[in-house]
Amino acid sequence: MTSVAEAAAQLWPAARLLSALSVRPAGPEDREGVVQLLAGSSADALHQRFLVGFGGPPLTALVDRLLARDASSRSVLALAGEAVVGHGMCAHAKSWQGRPAVEIALLVRDDQRGRGIGSALLYALRDEAVAMRAEWIQVTTAADNRVVTAMVRAHAPGLQPSSTALR
Repeated sequence: MTSVAEAAAQLWPAARLLSALSVRPAGPEDREGVVQLLAGSSADALHQRFLVGFGGPPLTALVDRLLARDASSRSVLALAGEAVVGHGMCAHAKSWQGRPAVEIALLVRDDQRGRGIGSALLYALRDEAVAMRAEWIQVTTAADNRVVTAMVRAHAPGLQPSSTALR
C-alpha cells in the first residue's frame, strides 16, 4: 500500500524533499551552518536577501544577528538532514497604523529553490510573528524579486505589493 507521502512524492517531486525537511528555531549552535549557507549563496541571492552588495566572508556581527532569538527578533532554519538550506528571520518593525508589526526576510540556498522551502520558512515565521504579538507582517524585497513576490501573493491572496523607486 502506498502512503500519502509516497503518493505525493510521485505526483510532486518536491514533496520528497519536504518530507525530509525540518524547520526549527535557530540558536548559537547553528553558527557554522549559517556561515556555510551565506558562503555558499550566490551574490544575487545575498543581494535579494540583504538588499545590498555582500562581499567577503560573513561578518561575525551579522551571523550573531541572524541567530538572534530575543524580545525583538526570532530566527528559524530549514534543514535537509543536517545541512542548513534556508534561514528566515522576523524582527519588530515600525508599527503599521498604530498596530505592532514585524518585518520578515528569507534566504534559501540557490540549489534548493523552487521546492517549497521558502513557504515552509514563511509559515514558521508567521507563527513566530504571532508569538511576538505582531498584527502585521511586512516583507521588503527588491521590485524585481519575482519569486518572493509570487510566494507572498500565493500565501496572502489579495495582497498588493508596493514598491518605491528613487528617481
